[in-house]
Amino acid sequence: MESKNILYVAIFLVGIVAIMSLAFVFGPNTTDQSGDEGTETPNNIIIITHETLTWKNSTINVGTNITWINKDFAVNHHIIGNSSNFTFDSGVLKNGENYTLNFTKVGTFQYHDAQNPALSGTITVK
Repeated sequence: MESKNILYVAIFLVGIVAIMSLAFVFGPNTTDQSGDEGTETPNNIIIITHETLTWKNSTINVGTNITWINKDFAVNHHIIGNSSNFTFDSGVLKNGENYTLNFTKVGTFQYHDAQNPALSGTITVK
């Protein structure tokens, strides 16, 4: 009887180690730069995930396109430009959908997510 209990404990511990190993391998990576400031990102893409934007503050040249992509499988997002001199509205973006905007004016333009106003950023156009 006692050896049966030891076997169950051993199987349980092996299961825990397996789960922890998978979490370590497939969990968040330490090089994630979500929210870090940056200049023109590769292909000028801002990825929206749950509670983060890959670039909150971007500096681009006039005439450059910026594309926001919703990669949040659980929540829709809605990007709105809220600067008085340049407004824009992506409409509701479902998972996998994107919105591209060409910045034709020099200036500093603020935006936020209407679904989650804590997700906000600034595009500086030179």
